[in-house]
Amino acid sequence: MSVEELLQKYAEGERNFSGVSLIGANLVEVNLSGIDLSKADLSEANLTEVNFSQANLRKANMRKVNLSQANLQEANLSESNLIEANLIEVDLTKANLNEANLTEANLGFSVLLETNLSMANLCNAFLVGTDLSQANLEYAVLHGAVMPDKEKLSS
Repeated sequence: MSVEELLQKYAEGERNFSGVSLIGANLVEVNLSGIDLSKADLSEANLTEVNFSQANLRKANMRKVNLSQANLQEANLSESNLIEANLIEVDLTKANLNEANLTEANLGFSVLLETNLSMANLCNAFLVGTDLSQANLEYAVLHGAVMPDKEKLSS
């Protein structure tokens, strides 16, 4: 499926695009709230400023994706592959990242209020400027992560 086909079907009201392959797609500044892209391959896609609020991205391959300034409020990213993803200044309020792989991801200055990062892999992730005070980091792996200031870790 091409980006144009997806956007047209989305505009017509379709929301289920589970398993679609959009490797390297350019979807800058589009509204895809509520979309189901579970198990989709979005690796190396440019998703800058995309509205993914309440989207289902469960088990999506998002390796090296650019999500800078995207809206992922209440999105489901559980078990997603976000290795080396760019998540600078992303709103992940109440997002589900349970068991997501964020190895070497850049989450600098992102909003993680009430975000579920339980069992997420954040090895070597960049978290400077990120407020983790209300995030669920239970059993998260943070080995080698560049962490924010201590005052942003306590509630």
